[in-house]
Amino acid sequence: MKIARKQLRNIIKEEINRLLREQTSNLVARWTDIYPNLVRAQIIREGDDLVIVNGPSQKLYIVDSSNNNIRFKTSTSTGAKGFGNGFGSGQTSTGLMRIANIIGQGGPRNAVYVGKKLTNPIITIDTNQPSPRPGHAAEVLTRILVLSGVEEKNRNVFGRSIYIHGTNLEYTLGGAHSGGCVRVSNSDVINLADGEVSSGTHIYIYPGGTQTIDYGVAPPIADVESYEEIEDDIVYSQPEIEMGQEIPVSFPPRKKKKIRYGVTDPDVFLRDLDDEINEAIYDERAEIESLEDDDIGTVDGIPATPEEIENVLIHYPAEENA
Repeated sequence: MKIARKQLRNIIKEEINRLLREQTSNLVARWTDIYPNLVRAQIIREGDDLVIVNGPSQKLYIVDSSNNNIRFKTSTSTGAKGFGNGFGSGQTSTGLMRIANIIGQGGPRNAVYVGKKLTNPIITIDTNQPSPRPGHAAEVLTRILVLSGVEEKNRNVFGRSIYIHGTNLEYTLGGAHSGGCVRVSNSDVINLADGEVSSGTHIYIYPGGTQTIDYGVAPPIADVESYEEIEDDIVYSQPEIEMGQEIPVSFPPRKKKKIRYGVTDPDVFLRDLDDEINEAIYDERAEIESLEDDDIGTVDGIPATPEEIENVLIHYPAEENA
């Protein structure tokens, strides 16, 4: 069989590229390189789960083979400021990491977490309702996958508080809109946290382009207990409020109009209700119905207005990366 010179060159070039990829398992030119490279480097075994956040497509995959079999897929929203590993950058960390801890398993859906702890009282915010905090629309909801860096460049991901978590702004999924964390839907963060992944599972956040994996620089992940100890040492921006402390919260009562009818005899009262009284009763009912329509979540399971939820959130610092 005759082979044209151009065809032979292409065959040789492809074979050389294949051999180079096998020998250079730390280079990632596309997301499909990640799993086979980690297997060749003996970071994971064939058949292990690997979570991949693919930045260019804003998707999260769970892959379980070098053939890149995707057994779970969901949409994400990564940092509006792009990808990077710098403190205070507002960017989503990149590279190889592990899940250090899972927070909220079995907990209430749409519940708000601050500093990786539930608020007290527990509040929820409905999906696609902005947070009532002034100037801060996004909150961390439902579950948190806490990340730990495996490469030197992303060893600060734990300290930067970059998580995978549920969001009250699900309409942002599919685009880069977060403060640096990886947002997923509340349904899928429950699926991930309550069964699809576990502490120790590797995750790779791929920003696109050609990346280099720095194998073996960061020490192996510490056990979960050590991370819990680190969490206990975190100092928050409002030291007078201890996170998780029970905080008495008073909610403003419904505003009721005073009805002056100047009658003490019940029979006369029932006969002589005038237009002003009827109008006051109508206005009161309309106000209550309007307030009920404005409920955007719950406080300890009771439907709550933005003002009632804000009365809880004012005691907690904002999650700037949410």
